[in-house]
Amino acid sequence: MSSLIQRSMRIAAALLLAFWGFAQSGQIGQAQGGNPAFNVDSWEVRLPEGADQLERGMEFDLIITFTNIGSAGANEVIVAAGDGQFVALGAGPRFGHMGIGAQATATITIAISNTIETGYYNLPVSFTFHNSQFGGPRLTDMQEIGVYVVGLSPFQGQDTGSPRLVIEGAAVNVSADDPSVLLVELTVRNVGNRSATNIVINLGQSEVFSPALGSSSAIGLDDDIDLDQSTTVVVPLTLIQSPSQRVVQDFLLQYNSYSGGNFTDTQSVPLELGSVTAQAPRLLLQTYSASTDAISPGSTFRLTLDLINVGDGPARQVFVRLGSDATSLDPLAPVGTSNVFFQQEIGAGQQQSVSFDLVVDGDAEAGLVPIDVLLEYEDNFGVAQQETIAISLQIVDTAFVSISLFEPLPPIILVGDVFDVPIDITNIGERQINVNTVEVVSDALDIVIDGPSYIGPLDGGTSGSVIASATALESGTVSFEVRVNYLDSFQQPRVLTQTFTLMVEDTEGASFNEESNITIDPETDEATERTGAAAEDDLTLMQRILRGLLGFFGLGGLVS
Repeated sequence: MSSLIQRSMRIAAALLLAFWGFAQSGQIGQAQGGNPAFNVDSWEVRLPEGADQLERGMEFDLIITFTNIGSAGANEVIVAAGDGQFVALGAGPRFGHMGIGAQATATITIAISNTIETGYYNLPVSFTFHNSQFGGPRLTDMQEIGVYVVGLSPFQGQDTGSPRLVIEGAAVNVSADDPSVLLVELTVRNVGNRSATNIVINLGQSEVFSPALGSSSAIGLDDDIDLDQSTTVVVPLTLIQSPSQRVVQDFLLQYNSYSGGNFTDTQSVPLELGSVTAQAPRLLLQTYSASTDAISPGSTFRLTLDLINVGDGPARQVFVRLGSDATSLDPLAPVGTSNVFFQQEIGAGQQQSVSFDLVVDGDAEAGLVPIDVLLEYEDNFGVAQQETIAISLQIVDTAFVSISLFEPLPPIILVGDVFDVPIDITNIGERQINVNTVEVVSDALDIVIDGPSYIGPLDGGTSGSVIASATALESGTVSFEVRVNYLDSFQQPRVLTQTFTLMVEDTEGASFNEESNITIDPETDEATERTGAAAEDDLTLMQRILRGLLGFFGLGGLVS
């Protein structure tokens, strides 16, 4: 019995060690692959009835709209908010399942500490959930939102003779004189118990803003701010990038008291930019086309790009670039122009066509040529935007084919005559051509191909032939077209054509001497000997029978 207990304990210890190693290697409690992630899209502070701002000891509702922007769904999502100064009342809202891209709205009732000091605070919002794909332990995603609370002065009950400046409000507007400049209006209040003097407001470190041209990052106030008084400071800024909705920006406050004290304070201020930066441009390549259906080695063509601005604001200083440089276009090269096009402005909703003349290298191989189209432009605030769009062009081999007659047509053809059209198809190029069929068409001739019209692959320097039988239907100068159907290097059907012309005489206007087998034109008095099938058609039935019998005995030349 004791040995059984010992063996059980050894097995349990081995399992415990294996589980501990598995957990230490990161396999326990961490889902492999993607995880959910949540973004706070917007929030609203619902104040109690009769209140116009958040104050210490107050209860308020925080309404949050959030989205799962991660790469996996989330189960049992619980939303909570608050820390030591802000306490959530009641259980946090719970959501059963939120897939990728799902959006929801949660309302949380929060109580503010009665001992909180006046100022801006980052209110933490947490999302706890399970990964819907892998399960495992609950995961947490933290976000922060900014709120301003009117509370106790930090010097309440102490007569230290010190001022205390806080930024209690902020607004963002576009300069009427220069649309690329943002005017950030800060409302600064003195919540201390002494006047503040020598006040300087500095722009903190920022990835979004920089001081506007001709201005400094430090703004000095000429006037003091007395106890419980406020003033508005305008800070001119330009955008380094164009964010959407809100950003939180730090401002450094430096000031003195008349008793000789020096004070420095960094405050984070949420700035609403949604309405200001909403008019951002967005250029897209709608369509593109080449001036020829078949781009072949050695050919020149025009590439046309159709751009459209699908944004809400104008795109300025627009550069359209084919490839990173001209060499990246190989086997294509610009001809007559560069690979860069410039347009001063493309307005919101407007379209713009851009054309480039290109030539194909004569030694280019058939295939697809990928090309990167770089779109570079600026928005209203001078912030650079860039899009890279991939397109491709199809290069097909050139078919070098000679279409000719390997025997001459009869010199005189009358209406109703039947004659042969001997067609020769020769590949005069170096690469093989896959010829499918040959057609012969005409409005003035009734044409039938004798035998198969299929030729098949032709190597360079080889040829194939087709013999068609034609019946003349009308007099005058008539034409017929030879169509060679072949497959290009992408196995797509293509056609090469060659047109031939001939003269057909009217049987009523010409006279025929049966003895000499000569046709005489009454208008020109020219006489032409008729041979072949045309002369054969003018014999009577008895002459044809007699000629056939004599021909059997080798005497066919006695009847003409």
